[in-house]
Amino acid sequence: MINRPNNVLAHQRYFQAPSKTPLWIRGPRDKFIVTIVFAGLGVGVVGSLIGAGKMIAGTFVCLIQSTKYTATAEEFNQLNGLEYAIYADQKCMTAFATNLG
Repeated sequence: MINRPNNVLAHQRYFQAPSKTPLWIRGPRDKFIVTIVFAGLGVGVVGSLIGAGKMIAGTFVCLIQSTKYTATAEEFNQLNGLEYAIYADQKCMTAFATNLG
């Protein structure tokens, strides 16, 4: 640790040199990290938009089995968002239990 070469001046010249590349992506590992962060943000935004679309449509997808449960208009009007999610989850569990037996 003590006998390592001092590369501070070389790094300082590299990062302060004029370039069209943004500073936050100039380092050797920065492109990799930025790619992972932007991919995670993209997946999160797309997942949120898909979930919002399903909530607007009134469709609940069971996670246990690949079946959809769509509420009738009166069920959907009686329940708020969280109550509907719990109700639809109970319907999915009931359908799953009947398919097992």
